[in-house]
Amino acid sequence: MSIYKKYRYVKEVFTWIAETKYRKCSDSAKMKELKDTKIGKRCFIIGNGPSLQISDLERLKNEDTFAVNRIYKIFDRTDWRPTYYCSQDSRIIDEISGDFREIADTCKIMFIRNCAKKESISGINNLVSFYLDVAPTGSGLPRFSMNVDKRIYEGCTVAYASLQIAVYMGYSEIYIIGTDHNYNLNLNNRGRIEQNGNVTNYMKGLEGKLVFVPQLEKTTNAYKKARLVCEQRGIVVKNATRGGKLEVFDRVDFDLLF
Repeated sequence: MSIYKKYRYVKEVFTWIAETKYRKCSDSAKMKELKDTKIGKRCFIIGNGPSLQISDLERLKNEDTFAVNRIYKIFDRTDWRPTYYCSQDSRIIDEISGDFREIADTCKIMFIRNCAKKESISGINNLVSFYLDVAPTGSGLPRFSMNVDKRIYEGCTVAYASLQIAVYMGYSEIYIIGTDHNYNLNLNNRGRIEQNGNVTNYMKGLEGKLVFVPQLEKTTNAYKKARLVCEQRGIVVKNATRGGKLEVFDRVDFDLLF
């Protein structure tokens, strides 16, 4: 066996060990209890883009909603609260971990990637930890998990994780809002950073520095995969965002959904 092959073998062994450790930290049993519990119902996946409006959130008070990351910072401006909260990026999780208990009090279930520090999640009963499989898939379409109790696949956006959870839970209609799919920085598939200083990244009240450079081409592929999977299963996924650049899903007027 060549030195290179030995190196690859050792690396794969250590990767397998690390993944096994992280999978064991996942709340598989809690996740399994949610499978197919929402068949026939609809939900909204809410991004934090500049198109998101407080008035739209108010209209979602009686809907099942997934919200993400720093959304809780605008709770003082709305009576709406998410049904589910989701966060997957380790850097964002580290940044907001001190607020996890505050977030937990506002939602039914918190879905958090299992890289959170134990002291930040200890005693939070409505938290469900999940394992995020970040194995690279090249420039093609990523994988889409039908067994999120085992793993959720990376799609370079927490909205992709939310989509996988929503499908697992059985939702028959999924609407996306506040996902502008447009940032002032983008890491393209050639490894080059593109800049557009005229773009606003987040809605008013959620402004903040990007903790990672978005990869919009990979995110687009993730949405394409989600559309394929959902179409095969008869699940409706539509984009109700006001404007933005996400054109993978058919658009629907948000106001006509009520």
